[in-house]
Amino acid sequence: MPSTPLTALLLLCSIACVSGCSRSEIVWTGPLCVRPLAPVKTAGHVEQEASYGPAERLYGIARERECQGIDTCVDLYFDVARLTCRVDGQCRTRRQRLLHKSALAKIVLTGQRFKRINPCRGLRIRSSDYEFWVPISFHGFVWQPSDFHRLVPVGNYESHKVTRVHRSDGAGIPMVVENRRCPDGTFLPEHSYFAATLVMDVPCCEEDVLASGVEIKVVDPLRVHATAIAGRMTPIAKDTSAPFVYRLKNEPAQFLGGFFNPYSDVEESKLFTVEPFQPGKIPVVFAHGLLSDPYTWIEMLNDLQACPWYVQNYQTWVFEYPTGQAFVKSAAELREQLVLARHVFDPGRNDPSLSDMVVVGHSMGGLIAKLQVTHSGTRLWDAVSAKPFDDMKLNPTFRQELQRYFFFDPSPDVGRAVFIGTPHRGSGIARRPIGILASALVSVPQSEKAKLKQAVEANPGVFTKQIVRGVPSSIDLLNPRNELLQAMEKLPAGGHVTLHTIFGNSRWMLGNGPSDGVVPVSSARDSRAISELEVDASHFELNDSQEAVNEVLRILNQHLQTHVDDACYTNSYVVTD
Repeated sequence: MPSTPLTALLLLCSIACVSGCSRSEIVWTGPLCVRPLAPVKTAGHVEQEASYGPAERLYGIARERECQGIDTCVDLYFDVARLTCRVDGQCRTRRQRLLHKSALAKIVLTGQRFKRINPCRGLRIRSSDYEFWVPISFHGFVWQPSDFHRLVPVGNYESHKVTRVHRSDGAGIPMVVENRRCPDGTFLPEHSYFAATLVMDVPCCEEDVLASGVEIKVVDPLRVHATAIAGRMTPIAKDTSAPFVYRLKNEPAQFLGGFFNPYSDVEESKLFTVEPFQPGKIPVVFAHGLLSDPYTWIEMLNDLQACPWYVQNYQTWVFEYPTGQAFVKSAAELREQLVLARHVFDPGRNDPSLSDMVVVGHSMGGLIAKLQVTHSGTRLWDAVSAKPFDDMKLNPTFRQELQRYFFFDPSPDVGRAVFIGTPHRGSGIARRPIGILASALVSVPQSEKAKLKQAVEANPGVFTKQIVRGVPSSIDLLNPRNELLQAMEKLPAGGHVTLHTIFGNSRWMLGNGPSDGVVPVSSARDSRAISELEVDASHFELNDSQEAVNEVLRILNQHLQTHVDDACYTNSYVVTD
């Protein structure tokens, strides 16, 4: 560890600058609800009742009662929304339309504030005589009504991580839904965020003042593009990018903890599904890189889920791991979690979609992906030890641990891997002063050091100098001179696996030639890849670039064609030129 706090602080700033992983401020504001209009008087001093006059009056009263903390504002906002929505699903004027959307947003906000909304039952409305429940129906979701823990109407937002916003106007209001429950065995994260659109469906007959025939629809904008309002199909409003920005706002970056303290119980590796598991859809597993976390994929996932054919045929999984630990350990943990996920979701191995997963890795995540699709043989062990593994004197527990890291076969469930800016032959930054100091910052528990020390002492003269020096960090293994990294380059891929490469070429590195600023082009290439794409982007812009997104979509479409050609996959339609 650095000898002084100042040294640590300076190094931390340097790492943040080099990694490009710092996040700018997230701007998120609530929905912009219109202000009530002042009453308009005629020459006879009689209040003018235009076609939307009653709604304006009720809206003004509702705003006053909301400010006073009176829950009847919910009932008034409901009436405003009903009165400003015609039976054909269209509002008469622009003002009506704004008033209608404002009232819908207020129903969501005040309905939750005063506990009037129950997704499993509906919206509770009171009148002077009685109360009733306006039903809430759900359309297109892979989520259950009980998963809708919090509804957040979308307003204005801004983030440098989401530069391509996917939104469109239409009936209803876009929302972000937060799910805070994580049942065991689902692989869902503790908090999930997803897009929804809330729409009011008015009855064909508007004679009932209480509008008992009104229905509130909550629609999945990823899978449903129009809904019936009074029997007429009407396009819905959409904002599928908002959940990504809202997640960034609510869950700050934690990648530094995973680098500096990778052996902490808090920083364990996890495989997550972005949505509940969907049988018949192919998982695409995304693995982030060094000094990063799953947020590095936000721009790409934002674009992928905007493609209907991707949503129909694929499901997104992400692998999060502490990036300070040796990536052979992270790769072993991903292998094991993929096996566990298959056992949980498809114990009979009857779902062909789970036998042909795609793994996409950025930077060091590409090395983790590589170790899912290759045969280790004895190559990795031979790179660090002069004695066969079976002849080693090792503690039984430590022996089992090392076997997980060094001996494996390609996953039978991964059929394709995409490497994005992956340092197959390392990066010169790892052996520069900043890399050496960064590696020194990684905290290794005494228990881990003791296990390795005991093994070294029990087997003198067997391990390489790099192992004898201590538990290697991920940066140590990224040194181009590292024997383990060099051995990885020679690992044969499984015969059922297809490889692809995307690399950056945006700047010249002294001593390395063309590169993305971190990974030389010569290191990012893999001769076994059936396709290569060169992108004019830096290392930390590469996976966000439109070119990379388009290439991943092309590869995934090609993956679908393989399924169709083999007649082993029936849930897909393929995009053709």
